Amino acid sequence: MKSKTLIQKIISNPVIQTIVIYVSGAWVMIELVEYFIEHFSLNERVRIIILIILLCGLPIVLFLAWYISRDKETASALPDSKTGISKIPEDKIPSGKFTRLLKKPRYAIPGILVILLLIVIGIRYINHNAKIRWAKEQALPEIEQRINEMNYAAAFNLVQKTEKYISKEPKFKELASLVTSRLTILTDPPGADIYIREYSDIEGEWEKLGKTPIDSIKLPNHSFYLTKIEKTGYEDVLAVANTRFDTLSRKLFPEGTISPGMVYVDGYWDEVADVFLKENNGFFMDRYEVTNKQFKDFIDNGGYRNQEYWKHEFIKEGKPLTFEEAISEFTDKTDRPGPDIWEASDYPVSGVSWYEAAAYAEYAGKSLPTGDHWDSGAGFYMYNPPFYMFGSKTISISNFNGKGPEPVGTFQGISCFGIYDMAGNVREWCWNKTDDGRIISGGAWDDANYLYLQWSQLPPFDRSPENGFRCVQYVDKEIVPESAFRLIKLRSRRDYSKEEPVPENIFEIYRNQFLYDSSDLDAIIEERDDSPDDWIVEKITFNAAYGNERIIAFLYLPKNGVPPFQTLIYFPGIHAVNGEDLENSSGPKWETNNLFDYILKNGRAVMYPVYKGTFERNDGLTWAMSNANFSHQYTEWLIAWTKDFSRSIDYLETRIDIDTTKLGFIGWSWGGETGGIIPAVEERLKVNILIVGGFSGRAYPEADIINYLPRIKIPVLMLNGKYDPGRPFETNLKPFFDLLGTPEKDKRLCLYETGHFVPKSEMIKEVLDWLDKYMGPVK
Repeated sequence: MKSKTLIQKIISNPVIQTIVIYVSGAWVMIELVEYFIEHFSLNERVRIIILIILLCGLPIVLFLAWYISRDKETASALPDSKTGISKIPEDKIPSGKFTRLLKKPRYAIPGILVILLLIVIGIRYINHNAKIRWAKEQALPEIEQRINEMNYAAAFNLVQKTEKYISKEPKFKELASLVTSRLTILTDPPGADIYIREYSDIEGEWEKLGKTPIDSIKLPNHSFYLTKIEKTGYEDVLAVANTRFDTLSRKLFPEGTISPGMVYVDGYWDEVADVFLKENNGFFMDRYEVTNKQFKDFIDNGGYRNQEYWKHEFIKEGKPLTFEEAISEFTDKTDRPGPDIWEASDYPVSGVSWYEAAAYAEYAGKSLPTGDHWDSGAGFYMYNPPFYMFGSKTISISNFNGKGPEPVGTFQGISCFGIYDMAGNVREWCWNKTDDGRIISGGAWDDANYLYLQWSQLPPFDRSPENGFRCVQYVDKEIVPESAFRLIKLRSRRDYSKEEPVPENIFEIYRNQFLYDSSDLDAIIEERDDSPDDWIVEKITFNAAYGNERIIAFLYLPKNGVPPFQTLIYFPGIHAVNGEDLENSSGPKWETNNLFDYILKNGRAVMYPVYKGTFERNDGLTWAMSNANFSHQYTEWLIAWTKDFSRSIDYLETRIDIDTTKLGFIGWSWGGETGGIIPAVEERLKVNILIVGGFSGRAYPEADIINYLPRIKIPVLMLNGKYDPGRPFETNLKPFFDLLGTPEKDKRLCLYETGHFVPKSEMIKEVLDWLDKYMGPVK
């Protein structure tokens, strides 16, 4: 009898056979579970349960296989006379080809494996094709819907799930590019552990990304992540990563080398020079507002008796006071020296004057922050222009509850440097003098939330219950620009309810400044692009109404509409001032995909002029100049923008594929402000749509929005965010809306639980309904 080869021994080994059959069967079972999870909404925990059962069952099955095979081998090794075991007669042994094959492991096992393999291949093929159909028919529309809702995290998660099935699909590539960002995280020194969670998800779990340097990790676009940075032997750091930027970088400090309770701010925004100073301009700032416990230490150590801490001359209502006279005013409810209000020890100290805050800072070996340093700690410069989105997120999880202060760190509205309660809780005194007192920042629990984003002022003796503070330490005070300690002149916030628009005869003079003589357009269609799926884009140039300039405009024509098209003329946000060229800049692509693509898909046209001073026509316009301000230069810019808009209508009137009886204005942010003027002087418009618009600044009367709003008579739709820091409802949006001359039945203001943006799904619904109502459904 031939001895078995090694391979035959392995194949015929019962334990090996058991492993092969068990693993193959487990594979089939897992594939089936995956299929049912995907297509029948089976709970995903079933996958984990099955894996645990299979892993636990493997050693048990192996033991049984070994034990049985051991008994058989022992039995076969004994003579028949001793065991008493009778052999089965040859004529009783089952016969047949299949049976004989099963008795031969070298044939049976490969056969079983082939059958199992075919089963698995079949399941995987069916499952894979089902997933491709799911990705195309369900996931892609859902990704687009999530983008419309500005829910980039959910859209990103779907992109991650569908990428392996339809990565080459053009539509998938387009949507993936919109929702995916790459972030690099660096620390000095490297080797720090990085954990993140979505900024607003205060109950969310931390996800570990790895150790720094972390290069180009994929994250959802337009998102903010609270980032925890930890390295043994170094102070922990909190930061906010904005995925619109490609890098987050932080300096780490060895434990014990910085003052307790302080964090490092790695630069200073010089608001006078309009520049960010990073090298050697970092400083330390209190993580929390100064607490009652900390302030009590100051009192217990003679803070109100030691004149060395009181460095500044006491001036009250224009008159100087002696030290004794001033201190006598700084008492608590029991007439003892101290804040006007005392709470529990971990509450922020409140009811303190500027002088008391400055004395405490001196006692602690620190300083009150200048207004510029306070803003730098809040990180305003880092998130502008996208700061409004971050600002609204911060406000929504900060203490503006109107009930009172809370213990420091209770609320999770954290600045980009890991500083708590800069928005709300208590106002915070800053260093700088103003015409009427001293700067105070951040707003309190009962203030309007927009005060987070702008300086206020109070007399330095003011001891309102909302007044608190935090301190800073300058690394080298000698290199801090002198302008940081300047006298700051604040503009008072306008109370529009107390102002009256100019009378009609004066307004007619203002209207006439926008008139121009009729002249040849000399229009040229420079380019035509029909590659987009849903529209055609024409790049057109024509003569402006002033000088020898040429206007550039992009006309978007729907592919699924029937001419002549209803048409909206778009006015962009402030980013247009810094854009290099409209055709290739990321801003217009974002606007096309988020602000008016649905209009095109609905069968209407959109015209996007390049206004004077924007994109490739920028000849000196800056952000500061583009905001309404007391300058004749601003008035001249406004006249040019309005004439560009009207000349665009002149051009549209030459097109037979445009229905010039159904034209409308649509503007976003800066354009939403300008939409309070242009429709008052351009009579060829039928509807006015303003997205996150409202009042901004104060101009000379001939350029002031308040004088134009009552002259707008056409239907007006306003879409705004409830938490927009720059557009507070009571003092901005409501007066703007009320001043419109449009009849009440033909104007509508929609408020959403957002900041300086609105959900696209709501925008689509409201805008299309408005257009259908006032311009008629498209053909």
